[in-house]
Order: sequence, then C-alpha cells, then structure tokens
Amino acid sequence: MAHDPKLNQQLLAQLHRCRGSQQRLRLRNRLVLANLGLVHRVAAAQQGKGQLGYEDLVSVGCIGLIKAIERFDPSRGLSLSTVAVPFIRGAMQHEERDRNQPIKTPRRLRELQQRVCSLQQQRHGRGLPPMGEGALARALGCRIEQLRDAAAVQRALHLRSLDAPLATEPGNDGALTLLDLVSEAVVA
Repeated sequence: MAHDPKLNQQLLAQLHRCRGSQQRLRLRNRLVLANLGLVHRVAAAQQGKGQLGYEDLVSVGCIGLIKAIERFDPSRGLSLSTVAVPFIRGAMQHEERDRNQPIKTPRRLRELQQRVCSLQQQRHGRGLPPMGEGALARALGCRIEQLRDAAAVQRALHLRSLDAPLATEPGNDGALTLLDLVSEAVVA
C-alpha cells in the first residue's frame, strides 16, 4: 500500500474516535501497513550508522511507528509522518544503543540518569546549586533508591583505563591504579 495522506487522515480520525479494542487494533494495523514505506526510508538512512542490519532496523522502526500512531493527536494539525519519523528513528537509535552496551542495564535507569543530568545542567546554567537526592527524587517523580540505582548504573557504564590513577592526591606522583590493585590481588 502506497503512502496516502488522505487515507492516513481518515484512519487516524476513525482511530481517535474509536473505543472498541478490536476495531482500534484493525485501524492501527491498517495505518502501520499504509506507512511501512516511511519505516523503510528511515531504516535506509540509519543503515550503516551502527551495527544493526536493515531488517532489524525495519522491525524496530515498526515498533516506533506503532507508538507514534498510538500517541498521535489529530487536533495538533500535524501529519502522521511528521510525528512518526522521530518515533521511528528514536526506536532504532535506542535499540542500537541497547545492543551495544558493554554491560546490559535497564533502559529505565539509564534514562532516569539522563533526566538527572539534564535537570542538574539546567540548574547549573541558571546559576543554581545542584539538587540533593530528596529534591531530585521529588522533581523527577521517583524514589531515592531508584536515583541511587541509576547513578550506580552510570558508574558501571563508565569505562576506565586499567592504568588510570584511582585518586589523585596532592604530592603523590605514584598514584595507585586499578591495575596495581588487580596485580596485588593476584599475588596475594
């Protein structure tokens, strides 16, 4: 099925009004089929930018298209393709990022840590001091334990050289390295 903006508008209007789950599913699937070309175009543009093959990009892109269709708001006056392309590309980029993590960690914790960093950077840009754990948790709508888990994930993903100094102390030219600790543990 070729891309048809009028068909998209009709199906999206029906989907927005529809309340029956079976009919919503049929309408959504028709929209996905009608817009597969969009997924293929984005996959072709993304191919070679990472390690995912074309078929994997298309599969993941379809999930992004489904999310775009489900969240589409016809009252905003945008076309489906305008809304869908960022969802499709984002799904592909998330999959690429998730597959290439040196340590498999929950995406929700990585995303929480990104939100923490973004909020703290905004505050820094306005000349405000960093927020404490409690204030951060309230501002982001999460528990302090989740913040700590997200920070631990961030630390785990931060790769360091074995010969990088663990801590720099003033006047200490022979700083201890991770390699020193590993070799001491092997000798002991």
